[in-house]
Amino acid sequence: MKSSFKTNIPPVTCTNDFNYHIPLLIVTSLLITLLSACASTITKESSHIISLPSDKQLTIRTSPNLALSPDGKLIVYPADTVNGDTRQLYLQPVYGQSGKNLEGTTGGETPFFSPDGKWIGFFADGKLKKVPIDGGEPQDICNVTSPTGGSWGKDNSIVFADGPVWQVPSSGGSPQQITQILPGEQHSWPTLLPNDKIIFNLLPNDRTTSMVVMQKIGTKNRTILLEEGNYPRYIDSGYLVFNDAGSLKAVSLDIKRNLLSGEPVIITEDVLVSVNSGASQYSISKSGDLVYLPGRIFGRSRHIVNLDRQGNERDPGLPLRRYSYVTYSPDGRYLAIEANEQILIHDIQNNSTLGVIETATFPVWGPEEDDITFSSVNNGVAGLYQVSIYNLNEIELIISGEYPVNHSYSWSGDGQSFAYTEIRPDSGMDIWLRRGNLPPEPIYNSPVHECCPVFSPDGRWMAFIAGEPGKPDVYIQSLSTPETRIRVSDNGGREPVWSRSGKDLFYWQDRQLMAVEIPSDSGVKMEPPTPLFQGVFVSSTSTWRTRYDISPKDDEFVIIRRGAEEMGVTELNYIPNSTDRLGQ
Repeated sequence: MKSSFKTNIPPVTCTNDFNYHIPLLIVTSLLITLLSACASTITKESSHIISLPSDKQLTIRTSPNLALSPDGKLIVYPADTVNGDTRQLYLQPVYGQSGKNLEGTTGGETPFFSPDGKWIGFFADGKLKKVPIDGGEPQDICNVTSPTGGSWGKDNSIVFADGPVWQVPSSGGSPQQITQILPGEQHSWPTLLPNDKIIFNLLPNDRTTSMVVMQKIGTKNRTILLEEGNYPRYIDSGYLVFNDAGSLKAVSLDIKRNLLSGEPVIITEDVLVSVNSGASQYSISKSGDLVYLPGRIFGRSRHIVNLDRQGNERDPGLPLRRYSYVTYSPDGRYLAIEANEQILIHDIQNNSTLGVIETATFPVWGPEEDDITFSSVNNGVAGLYQVSIYNLNEIELIISGEYPVNHSYSWSGDGQSFAYTEIRPDSGMDIWLRRGNLPPEPIYNSPVHECCPVFSPDGRWMAFIAGEPGKPDVYIQSLSTPETRIRVSDNGGREPVWSRSGKDLFYWQDRQLMAVEIPSDSGVKMEPPTPLFQGVFVSSTSTWRTRYDISPKDDEFVIIRRGAEEMGVTELNYIPNSTDRLGQ
């Protein structure tokens, strides 16, 4: 572009006359100042958009996806592979040059850098692992069950949340438990500080919003830093950074005295956050360089749709919301829909809301036809509750305990048996069964995960998934002869749903919905699964829990289509020295 810089200062002729020297010096000084400012602007790296390769797109899930190297020059994230569901860690420079796959990291999630920037920690296949950025095979560090974040300290130890927060040498070994979980609590997204302290998110059993807590390793003393805030990080300049409902904020933190000073200041708005898990899609270097994904509230533009077995789509007319689960009532009159930690009872015929169950998640119909069973915290007690949709004020607690029980569950057709999953530190995710008024008992509690138990309509079978994290398969097992177990999926599978007739079982394999005919005789070999349709839905990219259903006529599925901000991400925002503005 041609410059059109102009000035009203008259031309100056260089002579020996002193009167001309003064304006000349002024002009020279102004020009030097202007050129210096321009040079500084050109030299200083500025905020910009980082373009990801078109074949390395990012599908956002309820875990942090971005990690920025300590020097702010490299980004690692789990990129979608060709089939769209499996992911592999991809290393991308902030400026220039092309990135590269990190071999051996298939299925990797929640990456984080070592303090020297030479290694990347991540979770995959039920393990905490590390991989060198220069190439090489990943190395196992320890086993994990349901991890929610990790952080690599300067002392070559790693802290990670898996139920409580644990600490393990980065070279591998037996993890040592750091935090103690009170009944119903959730601990997540820990960061290891330089002085043997950690900060992490703590969700109490009587709240729906997480606190930011600091704790000294080796003690049980906790300091509440913030009553509300998600995904806390600490940077060397002495700031605690956190997401507050989509606004990224920072506040000065004295880590020696466990004290905040001043009011939180906004670094930038519109940073994507999952309000359920607290995971926020940003990463900040030790000097304050920031990479993030805009979008504010994760999943807010999801859409409930109906699809027939050929994949033809129909819009039932519900508004865009942050939907998580949807299931038909036994008679097909209603949908129970989880959205924003509420359960909506939707009248299909009238396209209206019959009622709302507040602070409730994971809806399932039963034991009576008009009952809803759900997970909640009521009067400080976390557990599973039930209520009639025609009398939402009469809520009854049916299951509670020391360990989380807020996962998928199912009632038998006669309403006498109830299956659910529970997470224990010694055996992972297990399936429990309560028959009548008898105490619950574990029925599948092997060293691998078991989840998503669903009774067949005739009560003869239970379908469930089992396997290492990231490698589950669908099974059916006879309830009368427990030794009769059949693997249904032939190449991985999850989220089983029975047809109402009981003749078919549906499940997801990657982003493909599969159907398999279940023989009436348990000794008859099943036919290979049949693919129905594929797409990018909440179900097709989740890991365990069943989030879709089939109509009572077995002719139509109800399913949640992902919002645009969740899939096909090819651009990230980058701000160097983002905390410089905090002093302004």
